[in-house]
Amino acid sequence: MKITIKAVGDIMAGDLPACYGFGVGSIFKKFGNGFIFKNVIDSLSGSDVVFGNLECVLSEPTHKTNYLPDLYLRGVSSFIKDLNEAGFNVLSVSNNHSLQHGIKPFYNTIKLLVKNEILPIGLKGSGSDFYCTPTIIDKNSCIIGLLSYSLIPEEYYKSETEYSQPTIQNILQDIHSLKQKVDIVLVSLHWGDEYIGKPSFFQIKNAHSMIDAGADILIGHHPHVLQGIETYKQKIIAYSLGNFVFDMWTDATRESIILDIQIDNKMVVGYAAIPIKINRYYQPVPLSGIEKQKILNLLNTYEYELNSFKEINYTKRYQDELRIISKKQRMSTWKHYLKNLYKFHPYAILQIFGLVIMRRILKKKIG
Repeated sequence: MKITIKAVGDIMAGDLPACYGFGVGSIFKKFGNGFIFKNVIDSLSGSDVVFGNLECVLSEPTHKTNYLPDLYLRGVSSFIKDLNEAGFNVLSVSNNHSLQHGIKPFYNTIKLLVKNEILPIGLKGSGSDFYCTPTIIDKNSCIIGLLSYSLIPEEYYKSETEYSQPTIQNILQDIHSLKQKVDIVLVSLHWGDEYIGKPSFFQIKNAHSMIDAGADILIGHHPHVLQGIETYKQKIIAYSLGNFVFDMWTDATRESIILDIQIDNKMVVGYAAIPIKINRYYQPVPLSGIEKQKILNLLNTYEYELNSFKEINYTKRYQDELRIISKKQRMSTWKHYLKNLYKFHPYAILQIFGLVIMRRILKKKIG
C-alpha cells in the first residue's frame, strides 16, 4: 500500500523583533483564521502525514505586558485551527525557540496540539530506552516511527530542556532501536548554520551515519533557507527545508518547497518538490512558470554538489562562505529596520535597541 508524506520547513506564528507589529502574528490577528495557509491547502491535502517544524509556542502571556521578549516569536492558541485545516498531523517541538517563553507555555502548546489530534514529536524520553520519545504511526499496514532532535544550543531556558537535545550517539542509538520495531524511520533535525544554502561537513557526515544506522528519511530545519536534498543509499536527506511561514524579508528566506515523499511496499520510492514562496502577507504560495523552475534548478544544483561532494578543503570553503553570508545578513537586518522604522510603535523601537545593546554587553539573547 502507498503512503504519502508531505514535509515543510519552519512555521512561526508570531512576530520577529524586526517585524514586531507587522509580522506573521500581527497579520494573523488582522485577517483571522483561514488566511495564512489558504493558498497551500490543496497542495497539502490527500497526504497520510503532513509534517512541519513549529518554531514557536502557541500560548498567550498570562498577564498583560508590553515587554517585547514576552511577546515576539510567540503564536496564539487560535492558530491551531489553521494548522488543523491545512492538514498538519505531526509537528516537531524540538527547536531553540520551544522554551523561549518558559516551561508553562511549552506544555500549553503540547496539550493544545494533542487536544487537536496533532502529534508533537521531539519530547525527551523519560524512563524509557529512547533519548527521544518515539512517535508511531500505523498507516496502510506500514509502521512509521518518528524522532526529532535539536542540535542547536539552548539560549533561553536555564534548566534541562524538555525537548530532545542529544549527542550524535544518542540519535544513532535511537534510530537503531526504533528500526527494529518499525518499517520506516523519519528523523527531524534542527541543525546547521543560518542562511547558508549548503550543509556543513558535520551535517553531511552525520546524516550518512544516521542513514547507516537505519533512518529512511531525514528532514532538516533551522538555517531558514533551502538546502540540498540528497539520495543516499536510496534514502532521502533534506538538509534544510527553509521557511514555510515566517516574517523574514530576503528572497532566500521566502523561497522553499513542500517535500512530497512516496512510500510503497514499506520502502521509500521517491520524492517530488513543490516550490513555494512566502508572499508579502506571509502566506506560502505554490509557484508556477519561471519562479517555479528557478527553485527546481536550484535544487538540481544543490543535488549535483552533494553527489560530487569531496571532503578536501570543504570545511574551509564552507566557513569562508558562511562569514560572507552572515555579514550580508547583518547588513540586511539593519537596512530592514531602517526601511520599516515608521511601522514600529515608539515603545517597540526603544526596547529593540535596548535589547540589542544588552545582548552585545552580555553576549547572549535576552528574554
